[in-house]
Amino acid sequence: MDKNELTEAELAWVAEVQKVDGFIVQLEEPSLVTYKGGNSVFAAPERDDSGKINVSSAASQAYLSYLNQQIDAAIVDSEQALGRELEIYARYDVVLNGFAAK
Repeated sequence: MDKNELTEAELAWVAEVQKVDGFIVQLEEPSLVTYKGGNSVFAAPERDDSGKINVSSAASQAYLSYLNQQIDAAIVDSEQALGRELEIYARYDVVLNGFAAK
């Protein structure tokens, strides 16, 4: 199968999305708060004694940048699959990893 060729399930999703006014897409990568580290590229986000994440830390900012690159790519892929430009009205990267669009 060609990388850009849609599966039957994806084609069914496209047909349903074209019927709705808006939708939320959640991506597979863990959001900032659910990311535990564990790979050599991104460190786990720093947490204080209460478990609160320091979103300003270098580790958090690096991972958020990565997530936003993934979100950008997912938006482009979604627009190509739907054959139209999406109106993105929310991006989620701290609690969820995804976006909301019309």
